[in-house]
Amino acid sequence: MVEIDGGLDASKNPLKAFLGQKVQFKLTCISNINSNSSSTLYIDDVRVANRDVVNKELILLRRITPDDNPICPSDKKQIPVEVVLKNGGKITTDTIQMSFRMNNGIWVNEKVVKALSLDDSLRYTFTQLMTVPDTGAVVLSIAVGQKSEQNLSNDTLKATLNVRREFGVPFIEKFETALFPPKDWPTETNLYSIYGTYKEASVIGRNGQATSAVYFDKSDVTPVFITTAPINLKGVRDPYLAFDVSYNSFNHEGSLAVEVSMDCGLTFQPIYFKKGDSLKTHDIIQYSGPTAAQQWRYDSMSLLPFKDKDVMIRFTGINSFRGRAIFIDNIAVFNRNTPQKDAAISKIKTPIPSVFCPVGMPLLPIQIEVSNTGLTKIDTFIVSYKINNTPSVFDTVLRSLAFGETIIHTFKKLPPFPKGGNVQFFYTVNVKGDLDNRNDTISNRVI
Repeated sequence: MVEIDGGLDASKNPLKAFLGQKVQFKLTCISNINSNSSSTLYIDDVRVANRDVVNKELILLRRITPDDNPICPSDKKQIPVEVVLKNGGKITTDTIQMSFRMNNGIWVNEKVVKALSLDDSLRYTFTQLMTVPDTGAVVLSIAVGQKSEQNLSNDTLKATLNVRREFGVPFIEKFETALFPPKDWPTETNLYSIYGTYKEASVIGRNGQATSAVYFDKSDVTPVFITTAPINLKGVRDPYLAFDVSYNSFNHEGSLAVEVSMDCGLTFQPIYFKKGDSLKTHDIIQYSGPTAAQQWRYDSMSLLPFKDKDVMIRFTGINSFRGRAIFIDNIAVFNRNTPQKDAAISKIKTPIPSVFCPVGMPLLPIQIEVSNTGLTKIDTFIVSYKINNTPSVFDTVLRSLAFGETIIHTFKKLPPFPKGGNVQFFYTVNVKGDLDNRNDTISNRVI
């Protein structure tokens, strides 16, 4: 009798031992399920057939690495490509051609000297590693071949891999855009509940203004959750997580949990849990969500155990009776050493080095990115620039910027450009009460 545990292994042929004999088959199901439970086994399409074996045929069976899980920025930038193949031909192999490429790039080719008889398999790891891009989808193609190969239909494997986008600190999400979940946040079923996690665009926030917020709407004690994109805590001395929460006391047994993952969302560690009275923020019952600033609470916690890591943060809400009861908003990850008031020039948009021509110089705008890197909102700031030793050009910007927000400012006045040679640009931002002037200035040189 031949016993096949878990199904027919594609790399073996257990019937070869019975060639030339009459055989009967007995199918036996052994259940490990508790005797109090019921189970049903279905069997269909049982066949015994003669396999036509060609002389030369290699078969690429499966990909081992990289697997189908999303690739996080914290993963190695170069990862191995590993596959399993077998010889499906009568003739023993001598030299095998292994290849892979990403998207439409150049093929990586490696020759393997290996004798594989019919149905022998080989687990092969490419000596050259796969270089992972920073973000986006990657189409990985893998191929196997040999001289005079007779069947090309099973020589290739193709997979689309997802490389998650990484965010830096400060990380702010206010759920104000139309897209939900927010752009680049994961949507896998273990990271986002498509049924039960929603955005409400007509509530009053903790600042007393109309806003959007996330609520967990499930009334059968089913956990519902949403998970942030990866956040890079490298170099952040004292990382902290903060968010606004609102919960009415009509649903005393509801709970909110916060967990952190350091492996791209595969496993999580709990850092916050509140339930019932410890979670509640007000006693007013309304199905439409918070209607006043005092119905919110600001909660914060340290992320110091995850310092210098890439993390993903999952929020899980459970409602015991009523649906729309737990709201969260203004998720922020920041350095607790962040000053209360600070503005910074984060980037020079234009001009950049080597872009100036004498004809185009007077028409090119002068643009910079300005960020609020302090915990306090700023409403007015002054920006300036000068070239070489000419007088500075000033603009006063009347614009409200919350912590972590960035704007692109275009200066209203263009300077008198020299007709040639090197031009040094100096940019400055100033806000009253700025506590860190190290990021207030920036310069570049153009030709």
